[in-house]
Amino acid sequence: MKVILKEDVKTLGTKGQVVNVSDGYYRNFLQPKKIAIPVTDSSMKELETEKKDLDNKKKRNLDHAKEQAEKLSKVKVQIKAKCGDKGKLFGSITSQDLADAIKKQAGQDIPKKKISLETAIKYVGEYKVKARIHPDVTAEITFEVVEEKEA
Repeated sequence: MKVILKEDVKTLGTKGQVVNVSDGYYRNFLQPKKIAIPVTDSSMKELETEKKDLDNKKKRNLDHAKEQAEKLSKVKVQIKAKCGDKGKLFGSITSQDLADAIKKQAGQDIPKKKISLETAIKYVGEYKVKARIHPDVTAEITFEVVEEKEA
């Protein structure tokens, strides 16, 4: 019996895939859990429209991520930090500090886990970091660490 999977099944396949299973397996396991539906003309048409919608959504997300990456590459983010002599910071700049500064200055919300710092930032200066906005899109963000002046 051919069925269309509505969810990922570890031993059978992924969501939207058409697989061949025994009648008993479908009747006793897949159907009661609403994991699969039998293949019919209408279910195949529905599957095709769902795939088209999913492809369109993926394309829109990719386009949005590319726009966001382009905007971020043009922005220069400034972070103020307390420092001692010769520009050495008290502490270091973390990816959370970068995420907060980007959100505040550029208006883009990027999770700290998506920002990759190769080394700890412990000195005043200009740096570049990479932020993974989408699995296929990475933005290079320029930021500057400046000395915080005490009033």
